[in-house]
Amino acid sequence: MRKLFYILLLAPCCLRAQNYSTALIPDSLRKDAEAVLREQDIVLEIKSPGKAIEKKREVYTILNANGDDDARFAAGYDKFTSVNGIEGVLYD
Repeated sequence: MRKLFYILLLAPCCLRAQNYSTALIPDSLRKDAEAVLREQDIVLEIKSPGKAIEKKREVYTILNANGDDDARFAAGYDKFTSVNGIEGVLYD
C-alpha cells in the first residue's frame, strides 16, 4: 500500500512530457541570465525517527559560459549523513 502511495505521488512529475527547449524560456527570464532552473523535485521519505532518505532532481539550462557553475554538483556529508548515490546527465 505504501509503495502504491509513492507511485501515485510521483506519477505526475514522471509522466509529464519533458521539453527543455531554450525557445520555451520567456525572454524576460533569459535577459541577463546565465542559467535557468527549469525543474526541481525534492522527495523526503521518513523511514524511522532516526532515518530519512532525501532525493533531489534538478534541471538547469546553462545559457552561457558564466552559468557553468550551475552545472556543478556538490553533496555534503558528516558523521550523521551519508551519500549513497549520485547520478548526472549532461545534454548538449
